[in-house]
Amino acid sequence: MATRLAIVGLLTALALAAGTFAGCGGDGGGDSSDLTLDEYFAELEERSAEFEERGRQAEDDLDFVNAGTEAEQVELAVEFFTLAVTIYEDFVSELDDLNPPAEVQSVHEDAVSNGRTAVERLRLLLDLVGDAETEAELDAALEEVSPADPVFETFSAACVELQGIADERGIDVDLQCG
Repeated sequence: MATRLAIVGLLTALALAAGTFAGCGGDGGGDSSDLTLDEYFAELEERSAEFEERGRQAEDDLDFVNAGTEAEQVELAVEFFTLAVTIYEDFVSELDDLNPPAEVQSVHEDAVSNGRTAVERLRLLLDLVGDAETEAELDAALEEVSPADPVFETFSAACVELQGIADERGIDVDLQCG
């Protein structure tokens, strides 16, 4: 079915965006205002596992493969997008709470800004799929906010830039950028 393929495609795109920027979130706890560059990158790497696990768990909890009826597929899609919005909202909020050192301040701010835009696109998609009752309506919503939407790539690009800064400075971290 076209819907199942579109959902799998969007799931993959969101997983890639999550995985390619997974290292850049925090848990909102603790004061990170006095972080050195080494500490900043260490926190990004350490906290990536939590964000990545949330995405993986959301994917595991939903059984798209065995959803037989059209109504089941639509219901799972709405559930998936609800989870995706929550995961990304939390992630961007945690990223915003992190106080990076001056060397990465600009890239960090770009990541937060781009993350907010990605969350808005996901909210739009959730609004569109929330009203869907049929596969055709779901497909129309997925055409509105595509897995290929550049906003997700732009959000992920900050990870690549941060990894480059760490590499240039000889900081041994793996931010899991794609």
